[in-house]
Amino acid sequence: MYEYDDFFKSILYKLKGCGDLEIAPSFLDYHRLFLRIKYFGYRVIPAPSYAQHDQTRGFNHVEEIFKSLRLPIIKAIVKTADVKQADLNRADRESIAHYLQWDEQFIINNKRILLVDDVMTTGATLRGCLALIKEKRPRKVEILVLSRVQNEAKR
Repeated sequence: MYEYDDFFKSILYKLKGCGDLEIAPSFLDYHRLFLRIKYFGYRVIPAPSYAQHDQTRGFNHVEEIFKSLRLPIIKAIVKTADVKQADLNRADRESIAHYLQWDEQFIINNKRILLVDDVMTTGATLRGCLALIKEKRPRKVEILVLSRVQNEAKR
C-alpha cells in the first residue's frame, strides 16, 4: 500500500515506538472503504509481535492499525521468542517460522482469513504464518501488508 521510505518509517515509529495511538487509523484512511468491501466476511489474523513487547507498549500496533476495518481480529498466531528480525541477516530471517505457534483455541476451518502485517522485508514471517494458517483448512487466505522493503541492502 505504501512505499517503505523515511516518511513511512517515521510515522510507523510514532505509532509503534512513541505510542501515538491516535494515528493508527490514518494508515488505512485512503483505502478503508475499499478494504471493508473487499474483505467483508473475513477474519483478520495479525502477524504476531512478541507478547512482552505488546505488554510493554500497551498495545499491538498491527492490531491497532487494522481494527479500523471493523473485522473480527483473532490473535491465533503467537511468537514464542523475542527474536528481532531487524537484527538478523536474510538467511537467519528464514528461520522465524520456528518461533511461531498456533493458539489451538482458534478454529478457522472453512473461514475467510486476512493475514496482515505492517512491513514485509523478506516475507519469512508471512510465509511462516501462512503455513500455520493453511494447516487449519481455511476457505480462503489473503495477505495484506502496509509496506514492503524494496531493496533490503538499503536497510
